[in-house]
Amino acid sequence: MIALLNDDPVQWEKICNAVELSHLAVDERFINNSKRVENRAQLEYEFDTNLSKKTTEYWIERLDKANAPAAPVLDIDQVSKDPQIRFRNMISTIPHKNLGTWQVANSPFNFSNAETGPAGPSPELGEHTEEVLSEWLDN
Repeated sequence: MIALLNDDPVQWEKICNAVELSHLAVDERFINNSKRVENRAQLEYEFDTNLSKKTTEYWIERLDKANAPAAPVLDIDQVSKDPQIRFRNMISTIPHKNLGTWQVANSPFNFSNAETGPAGPSPELGEHTEEVLSEWLDN
């Protein structure tokens, strides 16, 4: 699956050419964004039929070469192994009392002078009940 952005005529033409559907760039049914929305079912059929003939990698390479805004839609396993996700530390490994360690999504925000992300594992059910109640009841 591929996510495409086509909010202006230049991008639309680049996408159509890159995915070997040049004729759609001048087709009146798809000539602008509102027409593409209006005729979405037919447009999806055209793209699905053509894109299913080759791999996502093939199409992404063509779209990249055309400087067309597009990206593959990744599943959870692919996201967790993506080099950019790893580089930005968007997956954190945290300890768990019973399960050892596990991976969780980190904050998508990085700041030069602040740490982000999970402070630790989620508490067990009732783990902080006495502490919280004592704070509330003592006040």
